[in-house]
Amino acid sequence: MKPLKIIFVYDCVYPFIAGGAERRFYELGKRLAQRGYDVHWYSMKSWEGPKIINHDGIVLHGICKQKSLYTSTGRRSIFEALLFGISLFKLIGTDFDILDCCAFPFFSLFPCKIAALLRRKPLYVTWHEVWGIKYWNRYLRYFGFMGYLIERLASKLPDVIITVGVRIKRDLIEQLGAKQKIPVIPNGMDLNTIQAIIPSKIQSDVIFVGRLVNHKGLDKVISSLKLLNDRGIELSLSIIGDGPERIQLMEMAETMNVSKQLHWHGFLKSSDEVYALMKASNVLTIPSSREGFSIIVIEALACGLPVITIDAPGNAAQDLFQNGISGSVVPDRTADIANAILQWHDNPKSLPPEFIKEFDWNRLVDKLEKVYFPSLDMPSKNNQAI
Repeated sequence: MKPLKIIFVYDCVYPFIAGGAERRFYELGKRLAQRGYDVHWYSMKSWEGPKIINHDGIVLHGICKQKSLYTSTGRRSIFEALLFGISLFKLIGTDFDILDCCAFPFFSLFPCKIAALLRRKPLYVTWHEVWGIKYWNRYLRYFGFMGYLIERLASKLPDVIITVGVRIKRDLIEQLGAKQKIPVIPNGMDLNTIQAIIPSKIQSDVIFVGRLVNHKGLDKVISSLKLLNDRGIELSLSIIGDGPERIQLMEMAETMNVSKQLHWHGFLKSSDEVYALMKASNVLTIPSSREGFSIIVIEALACGLPVITIDAPGNAAQDLFQNGISGSVVPDRTADIANAILQWHDNPKSLPPEFIKEFDWNRLVDKLEKVYFPSLDMPSKNNQAI
């Protein structure tokens, strides 16, 4: 008997492109492969060499050439999303037992639904964040309702929606009218690996990790450094990540006379490098207005780092730690972010909170198996196609 076949669908693949959604599929996928499942990932081809390769036990399928994820204005490219969605019609006729598609970009869900119907299999969709009508109106202005309509329609396609947090589950129900089964399985981290990492020799007072796009809020961190400079307090900032707003942010730092305090690391090839830099810093700032989860928050907590984020309706990162204990959730104002940086910068690092163990990938893959195969008691020991 052949092993059960699991297919993930997302237009980005970790570590060739670094982000929370692709990191989740990678970490869970390689662990499922270690348990004997036949794991595949259909994506844009972001790697060198053949279209089909084996990466850490996961069979990667490059179904079309990698296109830029963002336009020159910093918005997600509709052309890229459409191209990937159209390319996914290659899934039709493919054999599988589980098909799990990342919700965004939403066009992917339509060919996946057809493939699932033809195979008479349920469609699982991993949903990382809900945009909703208010955000769509800000994002696309006059065309915002069209974006919301596509998101709402996409939410009707899955048979099961797997979401990363209770806030997203609530938004799916209240804003999109979702009525399916919605199990919550958060993103995670490798606690043993993090604890074994030695701090980097490159030290910083503050660290930021994320894509350089508007809603991530790096501009607020830079402005906070300027405000602290005006008080006679000069702090250094390590920036890990890249994106369409990098040049604009560098120019902003130059204008504010804080550019010498900034260290731009770009995207790093390994997570170990990120952990080493976090362990060599004093506080993580993630003043994002929109976060479906934020793996970097629990990784920072595992490094003993306090976290500063903002109180925003679309920011689920604030749900991951206790305000005032492991960091601060502050109003979306530069002065409040600056004050929180100063408060936590002078505090000694703490041990990882006990609850962080619940976010270990090895525990989370157990939960995912139970969602995929609820009728099997021990799927990882009985994973033959039936």
